[in-house]
Amino acid sequence: MKRTNLPVLLALFILLLAGCRQPVSVCEGVKQPSDLPWLNEMVQRCETVGPTLSSIDKITYSLPNGQTTYVGFYATIGSGQRQIKNIYDCDGNIITEYGGVTACTGECDIKILSSERIYTKQ
Repeated sequence: MKRTNLPVLLALFILLLAGCRQPVSVCEGVKQPSDLPWLNEMVQRCETVGPTLSSIDKITYSLPNGQTTYVGFYATIGSGQRQIKNIYDCDGNIITEYGGVTACTGECDIKILSSERIYTKQ
């Protein structure tokens, strides 16, 4: 390699590093349940078969002692004393379940940083 190409390669390397960003979650762009197949399926199933799905909020959250933020969904299912509130990750896995006999199962110390309602039962 010629020595004269070194400054050009170094400049390209610096530009490449400056242009790198953390990957954006597909869930960040969700504005309604139909934007995400598994979430849309949950809504459709609850509307036809049950149980009653009251609302879904898109949330940003972090785990205890964590610096990373994630996008997920907070679903309120059922009503009254039989109400369960689940937090799902972007892939549809339950992270936390509030309600039932144990009151909380999973990551009970999750920190919800923001919330936006994307579904309300009509």
